[in-house]
Formats: sequence, C-alpha cells, structure tokens
Amino acid sequence: MDEELFQTIEREYLLPQPSICNPYLSSAQLSVDHKSTLHEVLSVPSTSLGSTMTMVRDHVTGEYCAATETELSGEANPMSFMRKTGRKQNYASGSSNQVPFQPGGLDEKDLEASSGNQAQPIDLAVERYGDAADEEPSPAKEAGDGVKDPENDELDQLVKDDAAMARKEWAHVIDVTAGFSNFHDLVPKPAKQFPFELDVFQKRAVYHLERGDSVAGKTVVAEYAVALSQMHMTKTVYTSPIKALSNQKFHDFSQSFGEDNVGILTGDVKIRPEAPCLIMTTEVLKNMLYRGADVLRDVEFVVFDECHYINDIERGVVWEEVIIMLPRHVSIILLSATVPNTKEFAEWVGRTKKRDIYVINTPKRPVPLEHYLYMMKIVDKNGNFDSNEWRDAYAAVNKPASKPGGSSAGRGRSNAGRRGGGAGNLTRTRQGATLWVHLAGFLRKQKLLPAVCEEYASTLYNLDFLNESRRSEVHIFVDRCLKRLKPEDLIRDLLKRGIGVHHSGLLPIIKEIVELLFARGLIHCLFATETFAMGVNMPARCVVFSSLRKHDGRSFRELLPGEYTQMAGRAGRRGLDDTGVVIINAANDVPDTPTLHTMLLGSATKLESQFRLTYNMILNLLRAKQLRVEEVIKRSFGENTSQGQVPEFERQVVDIKQKLDDMPELSCPICEEDISEYYRIARAVQRLTARLHSTVAHRLSGTGASGYIAQAFCPEFPKLPLTSDGSKFACVVLNDSGTVPPRPLSDAQTQLAKLDQPRMTFTYAAVPTSSIALALDSVVKLGSSLVSKQRLNSTTPTDVPSDLELKISQALQALMSQPSAEYPWAKELVYERARLVQSAVGFQTWIFLPDYRVRLEVLRDLGYTDETGNVQLKGRVACEMNSADELVLTELILDNTLAQYEPEEIVALVSAFVCPERSESSDLMSRLPVQLKQGRQQIVETAKRIGSLQAAYGLPVSIEEYQREFRFGLMEVAYEWARGMSFQNITMLTDTQEGIIVRCILRIDDVLKNCMSAALLLKLQAASEMIRRDIVFAASLYF
Repeated sequence: MDEELFQTIEREYLLPQPSICNPYLSSAQLSVDHKSTLHEVLSVPSTSLGSTMTMVRDHVTGEYCAATETELSGEANPMSFMRKTGRKQNYASGSSNQVPFQPGGLDEKDLEASSGNQAQPIDLAVERYGDAADEEPSPAKEAGDGVKDPENDELDQLVKDDAAMARKEWAHVIDVTAGFSNFHDLVPKPAKQFPFELDVFQKRAVYHLERGDSVAGKTVVAEYAVALSQMHMTKTVYTSPIKALSNQKFHDFSQSFGEDNVGILTGDVKIRPEAPCLIMTTEVLKNMLYRGADVLRDVEFVVFDECHYINDIERGVVWEEVIIMLPRHVSIILLSATVPNTKEFAEWVGRTKKRDIYVINTPKRPVPLEHYLYMMKIVDKNGNFDSNEWRDAYAAVNKPASKPGGSSAGRGRSNAGRRGGGAGNLTRTRQGATLWVHLAGFLRKQKLLPAVCEEYASTLYNLDFLNESRRSEVHIFVDRCLKRLKPEDLIRDLLKRGIGVHHSGLLPIIKEIVELLFARGLIHCLFATETFAMGVNMPARCVVFSSLRKHDGRSFRELLPGEYTQMAGRAGRRGLDDTGVVIINAANDVPDTPTLHTMLLGSATKLESQFRLTYNMILNLLRAKQLRVEEVIKRSFGENTSQGQVPEFERQVVDIKQKLDDMPELSCPICEEDISEYYRIARAVQRLTARLHSTVAHRLSGTGASGYIAQAFCPEFPKLPLTSDGSKFACVVLNDSGTVPPRPLSDAQTQLAKLDQPRMTFTYAAVPTSSIALALDSVVKLGSSLVSKQRLNSTTPTDVPSDLELKISQALQALMSQPSAEYPWAKELVYERARLVQSAVGFQTWIFLPDYRVRLEVLRDLGYTDETGNVQLKGRVACEMNSADELVLTELILDNTLAQYEPEEIVALVSAFVCPERSESSDLMSRLPVQLKQGRQQIVETAKRIGSLQAAYGLPVSIEEYQREFRFGLMEVAYEWARGMSFQNITMLTDTQEGIIVRCILRIDDVLKNCMSAALLLKLQAASEMIRRDIVFAASLYF
C-alpha cells in the first residue's frame, strides 16, 4: 500500500507531466471567442506540394540507393516558367498533361481568385443585396464612422491603375518619311547584312527589333529577327497560314541561315525541332501554346506572315488565340501588305499583351505598278486613273461583240460555253483563245515575260517559249522530281514548253515543281489563281487577269481591293524591273469605272475579328486552374471596342460605389438581417412570378381561347423572355369576344402586355410590326378597339403546375411574415442598393460571355466537366481533338463506336469530319458497303443528339445545320485509298480535284493521330499506315 501511494505521489508531483494538471488548467487555459461563418466552412484554401521525393543514384553503379526531399520551385503556379520541364520527346510539341504558360498581358490579379474558372462578381461590399442574395449573406462590415474599409481602398487603387493602363495608347505609328540618317549609329553591328540598302521603313523596323519591341512591318524584318535571335542564342518561330508557304520559307531560310539552323513543324513533317528558327503553321503554334511546350521558354520572336488571314471566317480565330496566349517575353512581328486598319489592330495587340507596338509601313511599293485594260494603260505608276483610256479600251475590247459575223472572234461568241477542258475544267471560247494567243505574243515582244496569268493555259497549245536546251533542262528536272512516283501519277502537261499551271486543285508536288521551275526562269507564262499569290515569293515581270470576278463559295462577285492587290503584287522584280505591269484581259467582264477604280486603287478589307468560342478552346483553358476563361475571352479582337471603353466603365463603377457609400447605413444588426432575408424572398417571388407568366403564355398559345401569342424580338420591352438569352419574347393579346375579324399583318397594331403589374392588371404598349419575327398564323387577329386594360380572369382558366403553385404560395407567405415588410423605407434602401450593384456588374458584361456560359452548360451535361469546372476524362479526350469536331468524335471513341470497325472503315468514317465537299449523291451511298452505311448513320445520330442538346441550351445553331457539318462525299475515296487502290483510279470515283483529295487524306491522318492519344492505338496506327503512301505523302521538294 505504501509502495502504491509512493508511486502516485511521484507520478503526480515529482515527474514531469505531458499536460497541465487539472487544478491549474482553468488558470492556464484561455478561451478565445471566434465568430465563425458558413463561408469559412465552404471555402477550402488551395494547397500545393512544396517538395517532392527524388531518387538518388550511386555514382559508381548507377543504381538507386536513396531518396531525398527536393523543393519544387514554381509549383505554386503551374503556368510559371519556373516549373519543372517536361519529357524530352515533348520538347517541341508539349503534352496534354502540361498546362499553358502564363499568357502575356494577364496580371496576377487576373489569375487569382479563379477557383473553378467561374466568373467573379464585383466586390462592392453590398453583394448580399444583389442577385446573389439567394445564398448565405456575407458578414456585415463593422467599420464605423470615419473608418475606411481597406478592401475598398484596395479596389480604388486597382480601379485607378486599370483605368490608367486602359487609357494608354499602345500602338505607335512610325513616320517613315522623316528619314533615318543615324541608323548606323544606333545599330552599329547589325545581326544581318543585306545585299541592298534597306528602305527607311525597314531600318526603323530593324532598330525597334534591336530594342526588343514588337513590330508590324514586312519580310526583311522577319529575316533580321531570325538573325538577331541567333546572335542572342534564342529562337524565332515563323508562322504562315498555309503549309505550302511554310515549305517554301523552310527552303529559303535554310539557304540563308544554314540547314542546321532551320527546322519545320507541320501536321505530317517534323524536321530539326531543336533548331533556332522554326517554321510552322499557326495551328501548330496554337497547339504548342495550349500544351505548354517547353520550346516556348527559348522563343524570343514570333513572326506572323500574311496576318490579314485573321479575316478568314474558318481559321481567323486561330490567330487571335495565339496572340492572346503568347507568353510575356515573346516579341511579336506582324507581316502583311493588305491591312488598312493597322493602328486599330496594333492597338488591340498592344492592349492585350500590355506592350508597345510600333507600326511601320510605307505607302509606296519598291517596284511601282502600271495597270492596263488589255493593251491600254489606265493607271500609271503614280496611281493616277485615266478614265479616257478606260473608255477607249472598253470600246476596243467590246467592238467585235457588236459585229456578228464580222470576225472569227465575233463568230466564236456563238459557241460560248460549248467547249471545255484544260486546267480547272474552265469554259473556253474561240474569242478568248484568240485574245490569249495575241496577248502571249505581245508579252514576248514587249519583254514582259515571265508573266503570271489567271487560267486559259490550254489556249496556248501552239506556243513554245523555250529553246531545245531549256526544254531538256525542264525534262530532266521533272523526271528527277517525279521518279519516286508510280507511272500513273505523273503529270507534266505544258511544262516542257515553258507554260505552267498553278491552282488549289493540283497535287502539292506538282505545284512545287511549277514554283521551282518558275523561280529558275524555266516557266515564262504561268497560269495561276489566287493561291499562288498567298505569300509565295515568286515575283514576275507581269501579271495578267483573265477575270475580275470570283466565286467565294456562295456566289460570284467582283474581286475585293485586297484580293486584287494580293495577286497584282506579284508583278515587278526588285532590282530587275523599273515597274511591274498588270494587264486585265477580261474582254466580256469589265466592270464600270467606279468599281474598277475602287478595285485597283481602293483600300483593302479592314481586319475584323472572326473570334468564336469552341469546345476545344474552353476545355484547354479550363485545364489551367490559375487561368480565368473570361479573362481570355474579353481580350479577343472582337471585344476590342469594349476594351477601349473600359476607362469609362471604370469611372462609372467608381461613381456607383460613391453613391453606395453615401447611402445611409442600417444601424440595427437585427433589422439588417431581416431586410437581407426579405430581399432574398422577394427575388424568389419575382422569379417564380415570371415563370408563372411564361407558363400561362405557353398554355394560351395552344388553347384557341380568347388569347393569341406571337413570338417577337422586342428588345425595348424585355418583360417575358422565352429563352435564356432574351432573344425572344411572348406578346400576349387578350380579348373577350372571340369574334374579332382577321386583319393583315402589315396593318395590325401589335401590342405587348406588361405582366409585372400589381394584381395582374395588364397594360399595353405598342410594338412596331417590323419587330415581329414569327407569328402563329399568316394574319394577326386583333381588334384595336379591344386593346385596353384586362384582368387575367377574363381569359379561359389555365392550369398551373402544382409544384409551381406551391412554391409561389410558400414564398408569398414567407414574404408577408417578414417583419421588414413594415419598414417601406428600408425596402427602398435595399432595392436601390441592389439596382446600383447590378448596374456596376453590367459593365463587366462581354459579347462572348453568354455563349461561353451556355457552352459550359453543354459540357457539364455531357460529362466533360463537373459542376465546379474541373475537366473530366471525356474533356481530356476532347482536348486532344484539334482537327475535327471534338464532341462527336469524342463520343464515338468513348462509346466504343469506332472500335467495332476495321482500320480501312475507320479511315472512311473519319473522312466525314474533314471532307470539304458538300455533295453527296444517292449513287455514291448505294455503292458503300453495309458497314460504312451503318457507321454513317451512327455519326448522324450522334450529331443529332449533340445538336439537340445545344439547341435545348439556346445555342444559335440548328440541329440540321449542325448535322450538315459532317460530309460523306469522299467516304468511298478514303475507303478505297486505304485498301490500296492507285491514285489514278481513285480520281475516277469522284469529280473532286486531285489537290483537294490529297488535302482530305492528309487531314484524315491528322485526325487519326489525335485519336491515337485517346484510345485504339494499334488499330488507328494501322489505319494511318494504310493511307501514308505514294503521291499523297510524297516528300516536299523544298526539303
């Protein structure tokens, strides 16, 4: 017993205790009151690992011997350049496991508070009175009189800084007429020496590149940027709109800078991706940006050649995406000869990247142009239009047409349209053939060769521009280029006589042969279309137009000034010709004087935004948790006008905030909570009432009682929206007799009922007839004498859904039970606060945000993202689909639809995603195997399901229009090519031109590569190997 007592005393009083004993606990422990809120429970701070475990190798054996903890620098922001580099094989292409690097121009405040990539409401310390009042109210501020709220002070400073940045002019137009005599003093050691004296605008561009600025200029600037990056031991990325131009630039730059210093990255070619100068298409650069390619760490300059391509309806969005996503350290060089609104475009680029942009252009060409209508000069080298010469030329050219039977040319008109053949399957006439033969002789006599002409190559079948030795040189060159191809693939018409043809329907290798022969002076007369002018650096002495009209895919129209300038710009060789000659040989298609004057001397088409949201873009942006999708959207060129108005918006937000600060405070905490709850319930009643009105309106439209409904676009009276975007409204017209005589729609005085009046009393406001977009009948049955105040009970009773009736009843009871209902002054105060906050939030609305939110709902519904915006498995698969419709293709893959088909059948099915031809004959469908017919039906049904879902959420794309995006015209061609049929026999299956077939098969291969990273690796690899053969995948002659 004594021993036990001794141990107790020792344990309690003698040995050190791990905790304070009970007698002293109350005095040692201090309780701190803490007022917790629901927001603290719901908001979980984001965390990231600060270190990782790294394996240590034995220096002798190379085996793992230990593990050590290593700090991860930059891991707090995965978009930082401080993050760990990826795998070596992904250096140039990036990986879907990597997120984009932080885009330049996005400040830290634009990247923070972006959990779930949701839009953040403006913080004016009164959010509990806004539309978000349905949620739990935030804690009331406890700042008393004379005490400033630090959050509001910070907002004031941010508003001032943003307004100052938004008012800044980012584009600076450089005056090139002032001269630049001290150029060599400012740039004593240029990175590249040119064999000719640079023009003033080129010197200005070189000077700003040396300073690290972004520039809009022309070709010499790009070459200097490559040389400058080599001197800095960095990289230059040169982008072009088409693969043919990329191949040519790769060839030219390899000769200028050495083969080891130039690489190329296209969809099917990857040569020296580690080179200091990389040539690629803009789509390839976009994928590198979204996949966080490590090569971007070393890039100093990005060159956008032919940047006016941003006007392209289909692909223009790619240029905007790339410019927005480029990192901060990259300098941008924009090249084009046909951009009239350079300052506006440069201002957008500067504001987006928050960098000064220097616009350097010259109104004068190095080689001035002279324009002829047939043989008569109508515009001299100074740009003066001669109307008298135009009249004389017009009369001379059209003279044979007025004398039937008077000449062979006149007689030939009766046969117009009956002869066919030649390049491009174009209609020929005897008159046209005679004109072209005479013109060719004139060009040779006046020493205007080489010449680039449009079409009509077959009319010169008796002309030969080459001597025997030059013909032999052409023969040897063509044989060497085509020796890798099978005999049935050989095409060599006209080349041996110095005549070439160049258009989009030709095989790529044939176009390259023509370009190389033309560059070597072995083609004297080249008949080409607009494709030859798209940046291909092949100047000629003369350019001849056979027509000033073109088909743009919808209809025939006159050439735009920019299109004419692009083609005519090939005339004139610097250092060889004093002037370039442009001849218009459009005998029967000469426009009037004003049209011709505008075409020849007018400004090119202004750059306009073609930005549109795609699911692939949204999913790639959602992968980067630190990047708010809204911040990227509002930086598009389409939002340029809104961005310019930001200073005014910011000023109005500050004014609204000041009004809120000046409003009286609710001093009673109890009353404040009651009023907040009152407002929340009142907003619920308002929304339920609107839903009731919509339900009644829809029921009235089908009862045939004394009410009629028309759906109209009435932005002036947004009272009863039928769609989420407010584009349609219900116009409810009530009467009590049911015997109103019909009246014509044009004479009807249509009316719109306001449905938000107390006790459901309707008042009417006139709506113009022009606002009516759709009526249920061809006439509107309406009596103007009956348009007056009505009661809802004057109509036939309409059943209201029980759940809606119950919700309204409960909300009204809760509203009337609120004690705040007895204080009308408090209600007015709360509603005024809410109105001001909503006005402030309204200034943050952007054009594309509604479309983004709707598309986000579609992605959630399909399971591509979860409710918080996290990208799920289906979404990650869709991120890989860069060359086709990402939703339909992803559904086909993950539903195992493609798995049930053989590789050659998969090739045929994939052609529906990339086929440019809309024609789909019944004869073609009848020849397809049963499996392909079944696969076609599955694609159509999947497209219909997704199209229906998009329509249900309000996207302005009809189901039929969405289904028409999938074209099956080349299914048989793709199927037979995968089965081994020769290209010559393939062309017999369709009327589609050879060049278009080749592009379609190349795009099929791109889609197959996208799908390989998602599923069906072995089967898709086999499909790809089947189509990668012969002339379709012949290596470029530029390599």
